[in-house]
Amino acid sequence: MLHRAIHDLHMATCEELGLDPLSKLEVKQLLNELDQLLIGICIMQDLTARAKDSLVSFGERLSEWVMESGYTGCDCCTHCIALATWSTTLKC
Repeated sequence: MLHRAIHDLHMATCEELGLDPLSKLEVKQLLNELDQLLIGICIMQDLTARAKDSLVSFGERLSEWVMESGYTGCDCCTHCIALATWSTTLKC
């Protein structure tokens, strides 16, 4: 199923990036919330605008968490640190 592939992809990325256990737990919790949302959509057999917005937000939230956690604590350049903190004022 698609949700299993999404789960496996994100957890494999966490492993590859060497994320700490707390970050992995946060990603797992987001994935569990996504599973609950998908179950609700299936039960209701209706994809409302609100549910659709929630689905889109999971992609953004998961990507943000994985990327930020992956860059936090590494010995990176200024660009990486700015990305990790989602700075919009990157000046080099």
